[in-house]
Amino acid sequence: MKKSLVLLMIAVSLLFTSCYSVFSGGTGGRVVDAESTTSPKKGIADVDVYAYSDEETRNKDFSNWSGGRFSPSSTGYVKTVSDNDGSFTLNKIYWKNKKPAFGKDADSSRIFLLFYHENYGLVKGDTVIVSDSLTTNIYQELTAVRKSTDLHIRLIDVGTGRETSNSLTVKVSVPQENGHDKIFEQTVTGNGIISVNYPRNSNPTAKITYEMSGEKTWKACFNNDSTEKYKFKDDSSMNVILSGSSITVECYGKPTRIYVPDVSGTTTSPGTKVTLSAKYNEESIDCKEAFSSPQSIGSGSTTINSFRFNNQGRYWTDLTYETADVDITIVFNQSNTLTVKNTSEEVSVNL
Repeated sequence: MKKSLVLLMIAVSLLFTSCYSVFSGGTGGRVVDAESTTSPKKGIADVDVYAYSDEETRNKDFSNWSGGRFSPSSTGYVKTVSDNDGSFTLNKIYWKNKKPAFGKDADSSRIFLLFYHENYGLVKGDTVIVSDSLTTNIYQELTAVRKSTDLHIRLIDVGTGRETSNSLTVKVSVPQENGHDKIFEQTVTGNGIISVNYPRNSNPTAKITYEMSGEKTWKACFNNDSTEKYKFKDDSSMNVILSGSSITVECYGKPTRIYVPDVSGTTTSPGTKVTLSAKYNEESIDCKEAFSSPQSIGSGSTTINSFRFNNQGRYWTDLTYETADVDITIVFNQSNTLTVKNTSEEVSVNL
């Protein structure tokens, strides 16, 4: 249970005056979604719950709210925040009374409540508590004034058809009732969920942008359903009409770096020298040389002569290619060639 409480401050002179008796008690309960169809109804997390001993003070704070984030103008309240299941507890609510209901040592009092949540607005409530006890009888239903939609973001590489391993900053701009956009931002690697909210009686069009921070080694591009198929986008933005509880959004891109794949293979004799270079767009990268060495496979009864080129870090940069993937020419020993795709993770050959 979240127990972030703001204690009601009572002047010391009132605590010890002979005219009043001062009491304290606690209360609690649960806040639920009025439109929930589950049984019991779904609790609402992160609701700010305020308790006042004075109705006029509560009503003044309620009337002063004009939308947006609620912040009480008074100090005469106790506050807590509902837990994940909507439950909450308010400890040590103080009040004073000249004529206690049960004599000078015990009393009951009506407590005045405010419930605030961004998606449910500000709502009044009340309850009765008894001194020196915790009365957990509050059951408050709230009706949403805003809707929320989960955007299931997928960052798809058009060359592989799979989700990229790159991390991108995804921003979702959603129009609000005040005429301004609210920005929801999250770093997404491959896929992720961004929850957005907006006025209940609307289905706004959200603008989504996705790009890498710093050097753009993976960049937004068109998919094959566009006349601009696979071209890089100058602007990564896309529009989505918000409706329902969830929407899957596929964001397409491809690398701006064309990497030389790792190359491994075998030769007929041990100690054979193998040279390797790679060519793309008439630009060559020298991958130096390697020598084959004997390697046992299986139970050890078979031996092969293998070599390997680890080409990590060798690449070309191309911001203009208009296909999903590209061809790279691998040249062995200056004469033998092999054409592979840049999406190949590793190339194997027998020389």
